[in-house]
Amino acid sequence: MPKKVKDGKIQLSHAQLKRQIVDYLRWYKWLVIPINQGPFAYDGIADLYIIKYFSHGNKYFSHGNYQIWLEIKVGKDKQSKAQSKFEIDIINQGGRYWLVKSLEDLESYLRDYGLLQTKPIRERE
Repeated sequence: MPKKVKDGKIQLSHAQLKRQIVDYLRWYKWLVIPINQGPFAYDGIADLYIIKYFSHGNKYFSHGNYQIWLEIKVGKDKQSKAQSKFEIDIINQGGRYWLVKSLEDLESYLRDYGLLQTKPIRERE
């Protein structure tokens, strides 16, 4: 259940926000790969890996396959040193890494990179 914070806003748990983001992206036909943490996981690996093919390009991406790592944080949570290192490793290899604190953050990234769709694929087919 969401918990309320002092300013009256509803704060989702990490699991709730992750579920919301996964559902949102899958609705728009992104391939969403949740990353399981464990003893053999890459130290600091992001929460989600998302992939989608677009036939158009823009100034940030060429047409084709878009691959992005998403790290989800809620409230005042911050990246660990291992997560910051993972972000740097991904960026140094030419990858995309987004730190997301809300569904609105995700939509903002998608809008800024020209990847926000106005209608779900299902409604356009």
